[in-house]
Amino acid sequence: MIDRAFEAGDYTLKIVATTTRGKETSRTLKLSVKALEDDPTVSDDIMERLQTPGAVQIMSGSHLSKVKMVSINNQKINVTSESDSYISYLLPENMPAGQYRISFLEADGETSYGGGLVTVSNEVVVSKAKFSAQSKGQLNLQGRKLEDVDKVTIAGKECEIVSKNATALTVKLPEMEEGTFELKATTTAGAAVKFLSGSEMVESAVISISLIVENILWEGEHAVTWGTPFNALQNTFINHVHVGALVRVYVKGDAGAQGCLATAWWRNIYTGGEEGERGDIVFEGEQVLEFKITEKSIELMNEQDGALVVGNGYKLTKVGVI
Repeated sequence: MIDRAFEAGDYTLKIVATTTRGKETSRTLKLSVKALEDDPTVSDDIMERLQTPGAVQIMSGSHLSKVKMVSINNQKINVTSESDSYISYLLPENMPAGQYRISFLEADGETSYGGGLVTVSNEVVVSKAKFSAQSKGQLNLQGRKLEDVDKVTIAGKECEIVSKNATALTVKLPEMEEGTFELKATTTAGAAVKFLSGSEMVESAVISISLIVENILWEGEHAVTWGTPFNALQNTFINHVHVGALVRVYVKGDAGAQGCLATAWWRNIYTGGEEGERGDIVFEGEQVLEFKITEKSIELMNEQDGALVVGNGYKLTKVGVI
């Protein structure tokens, strides 16, 4: 009989039995403990479970509004924000690298629930290892500690880094032939950036480059504010697009800039939703916002007097369509 309580999660157990004559035998087994229906649980997302010391961690799941602290490596850490579907907390800078069980604690600091394993690591990691992009286009990468990336190359050709922060990196690709190439990156310390391929970390990714031609509809500089949407293409835009066309809006924004392609009634280009549902994208620095035209988009532009680029706090420099 094993008299021990286990929190939710997977465990490897080795059971050793000894006879009265001193002989010994053992068995190793996997024990899976499931959470109760109303207990806090988190997803198995690999990037959420790969955690960086000194950074804010976000874990998604269900029934998480109960959680006020987490425990990792015997350290109790206060939750900074929570809802029923997520929690966030700041992982201490002195947390050693390694794999640990995470427990979720209620306000009393005693009632706890199992959350499985998390991996604490200082490695720079990109969240996937397979990409597609266009020659001379932009590539957006997501991951961990991406502010430490110093160089990105495709088939040995260096890419221009447009913007970077802890979780996002945007690069401009060089002129490339069509084909599939090796994508690599290094940190400021010269270490290889890791790419997540399934559950493994690899030191190079694969990128497929296409040569799709972009038709430039407008180029210049227009300051977009709530009072000055971009309307130069309002009545002619629909003549240049079709169902499936990809509209590319080139912008350069201040911190907290937001905007999108919308109908001339300032409605969502896909659904017709009003302001709260318009689909404004929040961004900072140079970005390329992309919108794929649907049959409903064509219908809405016909009904609502064309299309605008709306928002506030940024400059529009180019509009193209593929």
